[in-house]
Amino acid sequence: IPNALGWTLSNQQLDNFYLEVDTTHLAGPVAVEHGVLFRYVDPQNFYFLAISATGEFSLWRLQENEWQVIQDWTYTPAILAESGLPNTIGLLAEGEQMTILVNDEVVLETRDDTFPTGAIGLALGTFAEGGVTVAFDNLTLWGLEVSGDSLTVPDIPAQPTAEPTEEPTEEPAGASARIEAILASDPTISDDFRRDQGLWAMDATDSATPFFERRALHIEVVSENWIGWSEYVGEGEEQFQFSDFYAEVDMSFAQRPIGAAGGMIVRLQDSGDFYYFVVEAAGNYSLHKRVGDVWVELIPWTATDQMDTADGAVTRIGALAEGDQLALTINGVTVGEVQEADLSLGYLALLSATTDTAPVEVIYDNFELWDLSQ
Repeated sequence: IPNALGWTLSNQQLDNFYLEVDTTHLAGPVAVEHGVLFRYVDPQNFYFLAISATGEFSLWRLQENEWQVIQDWTYTPAILAESGLPNTIGLLAEGEQMTILVNDEVVLETRDDTFPTGAIGLALGTFAEGGVTVAFDNLTLWGLEVSGDSLTVPDIPAQPTAEPTEEPTEEPAGASARIEAILASDPTISDDFRRDQGLWAMDATDSATPFFERRALHIEVVSENWIGWSEYVGEGEEQFQFSDFYAEVDMSFAQRPIGAAGGMIVRLQDSGDFYYFVVEAAGNYSLHKRVGDVWVELIPWTATDQMDTADGAVTRIGALAEGDQLALTINGVTVGEVQEADLSLGYLALLSATTDTAPVEVIYDNFELWDLSQ
């Protein structure tokens, strides 16, 4: 039938969610629209995200049975513009914020608060010609309010601060060879942070808040001289602790105030003892141990030329803990290594830290961990 829109709806009402679905044009004219209805209130009130095999997408609001454009038809090379090829639509709806993805590429970020909640549907629309067939497959839906069990660990104030040394340390050959061998194998655990799968603790306090946004894990600290973190808790009821491992993650800063820092907490104990690998936005790093309320310097604050300190730059940091060997890497280069045996087992956490300037928001992506104890 020409000039028609048909759909099928789920029974679930959602306000905040992330959705992915594969859609494939199989037969008939390509100048049609197919995609997702969301926050569906009734047949006269909903949003409609549509793509076309012509390589275009659009976003519409039907309000009181009147179509209103949010994003008119727009060409994007992200769409595989050929009949028979599947395209994966991604839709993040969080409050008034809407993010549209096609084949893992963000094509639109916009805001609209007309409909706060509603049903989800799959839809097909025709224009001048009918007789079209479209297939939908692999629909996956995540409600953003749902999170897994997490271990509650309080923020720890009063992080160590010091002036960095002028010269970076030499790369330790032993640790570098070991890490190179580890990287030749597949990681035991990986997380691209596309969504909250319940693998990381999401406990928020007045001082620090971890959250997922735009396919990344964010940790924001709003208090001065404070450390906030999110530890890896894994799947199910068992909490994950690691003894020997190597871990890497991409890190960047939403802002770069003086003293802004991110990094990893290693072998975190229930008592609050841990090793603290921290990298400042200005390009300095250090390694400390915290036992009780006492900070012990293992590697002093040291300047490094391995880190890009430009706004928006991404730094890949790594931490090796194997027996009494601890080593740190920045962008694939080992920058420090020590022997330290006080803490042998514990959780791993990603952190955000402030000094005298707040807030600080650190962004993490592409986490990988190799469990060396297996």
